[in-house]
Amino acid sequence: MHGGKHWIHDPGDASLAESQAAAFDEAGVDLSLIDWMLSLSPLERLEAMEAHGRSLASLIPDARSD
Repeated sequence: MHGGKHWIHDPGDASLAESQAAAFDEAGVDLSLIDWMLSLSPLERLEAMEAHGRSLASLIPDARSD
């Protein structure tokens, strides 16, 4: 507890910064997203990508769904 606030993680703990730094490679790629996608089955990956595609298409005013 710091200053009357409850912290899930101590903001002064260096391990959080180390964990966050390890989540990205030298090019800035978020490796946690790659790990997440590889943890899915091929069908789950396809379903996730289709859901993302539908979400993006909803942002385009005249997106057509075939």
